[in-house]
Amino acid sequence: LEADFPGILVVGDLKGKLSNSGERLALLDACGDLVDEVRYADGGRWPNWADGGGSSLELRYPLADNSAPEAWGASVESDAAVWETFVFTEVVSPSLVGPDGQWDELVLGLLDAGEVLIDDLSLIEDPDGVAVEMLQNGTFESSGASGWRLLGNHRASEVVEDPDEPGNHVLRLVATGSTEHMHNHAETTLADGASIQDGTLYTLSFRARWVAGSNQLNSRLYFNRMAHTVLLERPELNGTPGRPNSQLVENLGPTYSELSQSPVVPAPFEPVEIAVRAEDPDGVEQLIVLYSRNGAPADVVPMVLDGVKYVAQIPGAPAGTVTQFWIEGIDETGAWAPFPKGGPDSRALFKAVEPPVEAPPMHTLRIVLTPEDDQWLFAPENLMSNDRIGATVIWDETEVFYDVGVRLKGSERGRPKAVRVGFAIRFQPDKLFRGVYRSIMVDRSEGVHFGQREMLINLMMAHAGSVSAEYNDLIYLYATKEEHSSPAELQLARFGDQMLAFQFEDGQDGLLYEYELIYYPTTTTDGSPESPKLPEPDLVVGTPITSLGDDKEAYRLVYTAKNNRWEDDFTQIMAFAKAFGEAGSDFTTQMPMYMDVDQWLRAFAFSILADPVDNYGTGSKHNVEFYVRPSDNRVLFFPHDLDFYGGNPQNAVANSPDLQRIISSPTLARVFYGHIVDIVETSYNSDYMSHWCNQMGDLLPDQDFAAHLEFITTRAAWVLMGATNSVFQAIPEVSFEITTNGGADFESTTSVIDLEGQGWVDVRTIWRTGTSVALPLSWTDQNHWSASIYLSCGPNLVELEARNHQNQVVGSDSVVVSRVGGSCP
Repeated sequence: LEADFPGILVVGDLKGKLSNSGERLALLDACGDLVDEVRYADGGRWPNWADGGGSSLELRYPLADNSAPEAWGASVESDAAVWETFVFTEVVSPSLVGPDGQWDELVLGLLDAGEVLIDDLSLIEDPDGVAVEMLQNGTFESSGASGWRLLGNHRASEVVEDPDEPGNHVLRLVATGSTEHMHNHAETTLADGASIQDGTLYTLSFRARWVAGSNQLNSRLYFNRMAHTVLLERPELNGTPGRPNSQLVENLGPTYSELSQSPVVPAPFEPVEIAVRAEDPDGVEQLIVLYSRNGAPADVVPMVLDGVKYVAQIPGAPAGTVTQFWIEGIDETGAWAPFPKGGPDSRALFKAVEPPVEAPPMHTLRIVLTPEDDQWLFAPENLMSNDRIGATVIWDETEVFYDVGVRLKGSERGRPKAVRVGFAIRFQPDKLFRGVYRSIMVDRSEGVHFGQREMLINLMMAHAGSVSAEYNDLIYLYATKEEHSSPAELQLARFGDQMLAFQFEDGQDGLLYEYELIYYPTTTTDGSPESPKLPEPDLVVGTPITSLGDDKEAYRLVYTAKNNRWEDDFTQIMAFAKAFGEAGSDFTTQMPMYMDVDQWLRAFAFSILADPVDNYGTGSKHNVEFYVRPSDNRVLFFPHDLDFYGGNPQNAVANSPDLQRIISSPTLARVFYGHIVDIVETSYNSDYMSHWCNQMGDLLPDQDFAAHLEFITTRAAWVLMGATNSVFQAIPEVSFEITTNGGADFESTTSVIDLEGQGWVDVRTIWRTGTSVALPLSWTDQNHWSASIYLSCGPNLVELEARNHQNQVVGSDSVVVSRVGGSCP
């Protein structure tokens, strides 16, 4: 710090590092007394760009209440950034995966939330010859963003004047999340009906300048040709140590906390009381509440001090009315501040509803949107947007979460269907859901139908022992539309950093990828390629897990990065894919180097038993997440999206080509079938699952959980012994026994022998009686094992116990081996 910022006073010899998610910082004086403190968080009401986005967290007004997020800002660093020029010249080749001929476009997007400026875009065909310009409005001087579509989580982008060159217009590309292949990016159709010709030389050039957040700018020609990701320069030194903060203001105005409303869910025409605490070092002069009904102009109600809070009452409204409100206050010097911070752009909402005749017998979750936001969210051209809309969420009709982010979840085949619509919700970091969760998902479907069968599968996986089992709950969702209000699966600890951190050592540092198909739309809103695309109808292509070459851009859209996007690291997933694509002995040899084979086989077993008909575990090229475990860089297989229920319990046991390749090894076949037996014996059976089927059947009487239990029972029997490749038919049962010397006692002249025997797939480990560690064991085929045994001089009673996955004894045998000769008397 002293070297980077000469002349500033550095206090203390501090060690360690700050938490990425937030923690308490305290400033003490020489006597150890508290001078100031802050408990910061990473986003929400707290400045987002200070969360690894190239900025420091700065106090805006030294006398303000530092506990209020609004008292802080992200340091302005863009002034130190510079314009950079990028030029790519290459012969265009077809995308390794993707429909090149469907659209003729240039696509731009950031890999995470951020802002950049872009100008002077040019795409030249045959730059050394006729040099034809392929882009329209690449300088953004023609009617603003004309010719460009700014979509999804990039929709806040706009054409602005260059801050360094007034009069020159540039694209301010703003992303609230990562780009992806369907909708969330900026795109422009090539000029004059032009098309990209494979085998032809092109030059793509542009200028760009970082502003805030992600500096990872991706460009590609549809579908994934001439793809590049550039890293824009960010200032290495940020913040203003020793100087006034860049976000410093003369007076901040009041800061606020403890906003509440009563009642939380008002009945028609029932008034709602709004209460809030307000603080200001100059004293609070006046507070008002502004409220708007269904988007109409706002009305005003003055607030009065009642104890420690200011209160006001908003009059009641007819059933179905959505009321948005916010607070504005001034201090005694005239400084003004709203709350929530966005004022009319914030989303503190309530809706007048008729009380239900009978309350649902489960937790409830209510989503409230303004009518305008609701209309935008469900407009067909916006269905695939991952931009989070401001909303209020209410839990159990008693707990309110203001200004949360809501978007739709699911594929472009799911979001347009009322029975499949689900929601992804992100909460403020200073008010987490259940005090733990930053984000949750609401899932209402089981494949192409409505239902909550998938909860049974996750309960089964959790009980049987899966490193990736989801922890979910059953709720009743009150959505903005009646057709979306229904029972739902509340997905809590999915495959995010929170789950990974608890499940694995340094788990949040591991990299998570979603292996998916490429879905692509084929129509637009009016038939013109210049218009927004519709999610349906669509087509789909996919690729097996195999080498796509040495350029990570070829993998980016097939293996979508789900966490740690700032690293943009595809190294290990590429190495894994290349090894997995090998054949024969190369595949067998390399598998253990790049993947946890045992974990994969257990994950396959879960998928086979659940029998989803559109899932990686049963043969599809999607609906799975791969995780690179940081302890050894091996890839794990997380079964995902197991809800597509075909309903035929006699479907194949091992119809996945990838599973078939793995279990072509007899020793690995026995491991796979051993997992099947263990899961059926412990969890996937009528004795265990009947409890959950009965409970969920009582809560959801309109769903046939008795049929689900019948499926489980029938499926388990089919996989165990009904199918031609069921467990008992693939590997007939044998008893556990020692086979060396026919099982009879024998003599040895060595101190260590390799004892041989046989055992069925239920044998997981072999123990010598009286020891505390399992024997080192190798299987020579699907039924025969070998173990090293140490012998002392004279007769040795070797008693062995075979144990299953649950460490239960499933067989035993013994033999007397007498060590003679050699060093023995």
